[in-house]
Amino acid sequence: MRHTAKTGFDPGQTLSQYVELIGDRWTRAIDPTSTYDPYAAGLRRRVLPTLGHLPVTMISAGLVDRAIDAWEQEYGRSTVKNSVAVLVLVLDEAVRDGMIVRNPAKDRARRRTVGRSFGNTEPGSPRDLALPDVVSLDRSSRR
Repeated sequence: MRHTAKTGFDPGQTLSQYVELIGDRWTRAIDPTSTYDPYAAGLRRRVLPTLGHLPVTMISAGLVDRAIDAWEQEYGRSTVKNSVAVLVLVLDEAVRDGMIVRNPAKDRARRRTVGRSFGNTEPGSPRDLALPDVVSLDRSSRR
């Protein structure tokens, strides 16, 4: 009760209720002309259906990991990135409001592999895509 009186937020409030309460306040750090639409779609289509029923205070790094892992099986890199980005922004607002101490989605924002992967799941070196020598370069430029 002290926490609620101090912050003005109900600690049992679900993520969906919190997003409704803060409105578009999570958009402060983004460019509304280019990233608002994909982020809002990620929030509406992936984040809230997956995590919206949970109280904000109960969202952990493990829950975020499992949500992202599920999204990676179904969606591409850009879609997953936009969904993670908006989750980070919303939970940053929860940190700012004093609902949670640390944003559990922050650590998942930088991942080695994101999105569907067909074939080798090990991250490769950019050198693997390079031509081996000048002769190969000459041959490929003649085609």
